Amino acid sequence: MALQTYQDFLNENELVEPCLIEPGVLPFQGKLLLYGYPEGGKSMAVLQLAFCVATGKPWFGVYEVKQGLAVYVQCEIGRGQFRNRVRTMAQNFPEASPEQVRLLSSLTIKTHPTSHEWAELTDEVVRLRPTLLILDPQFKLLWGDENSAQDLQQLYDALDRLIAASGCSIVLVSHPRKSRHDEGGQVVDLGYQDVKGSMRQVEWPDAVLRMSRTQSGGALRFEKVRADEHQETLQLKYDPATLMHYADNKVAAADKVVLGMLENGGKPRADVLSELIRQGFSESTAKRALARLEADNILAVKPMDGTRKLLERRYK
Repeated sequence: MALQTYQDFLNENELVEPCLIEPGVLPFQGKLLLYGYPEGGKSMAVLQLAFCVATGKPWFGVYEVKQGLAVYVQCEIGRGQFRNRVRTMAQNFPEASPEQVRLLSSLTIKTHPTSHEWAELTDEVVRLRPTLLILDPQFKLLWGDENSAQDLQQLYDALDRLIAASGCSIVLVSHPRKSRHDEGGQVVDLGYQDVKGSMRQVEWPDAVLRMSRTQSGGALRFEKVRADEHQETLQLKYDPATLMHYADNKVAAADKVVLGMLENGGKPRADVLSELIRQGFSESTAKRALARLEADNILAVKPMDGTRKLLERRYK
């Protein structure tokens, strides 16, 4: 390790590299935490990301990625079930080279200094120097307690050393705390404070993304982006036959219309479905937009008569 003058340091970094996931979602040698409730589609989303990195295709069809080698370590389901997922996902990326997606399926691996399995994995990652390393889920890899700042710090120190040695970026998959409710019984949205465990989990990564899924799709919400890039919530459609998520641009557009209606004087609005249909949205798209905004605790939707619905803003 050699100390540099500030001018030498600036000269070395005259060419600013783009991020691994653009715009500004995940920098090279960066860290991203993706969290959400079970069955919310997180594992499918990161498996899709691995194949996007391998092929250079945009993630969800929206976020540009730098092509490279992806390593995905999953520690939650059996090998047979995971094999079926990979087989289905790979069919969506026929141009992907098998060499560009490396996998490890293990129910016993722990990030502990005495773990031979972890030592073998880190040695392999340093040798391969992948562009991206995905670890899914965090709690199965952690040796210790997610609520312990000290235990998490040991995990993150190990991952930081791995980033420094291999040059990779890391995506960690995690879960939220149990839902909290206000006096009226409504779910209180605490943003990234909903991440399960110690606050070290949101201090360490460069980006924190929350993923949710409904019957019609889901949403990807940006709780924190250290690159300071403004990112709007991405509405998603999910295809269970292909395990793929796609950006639902129509629903996102309908979301903006609904929010604009609420912002108009700050008063609740009725007959929202009719208004959206009048503006050219299908009834199914309008209903998905309302369901998505309600799931994100942005508004309350109260049925009235027929297709009329009363909207009330929950949180500013």
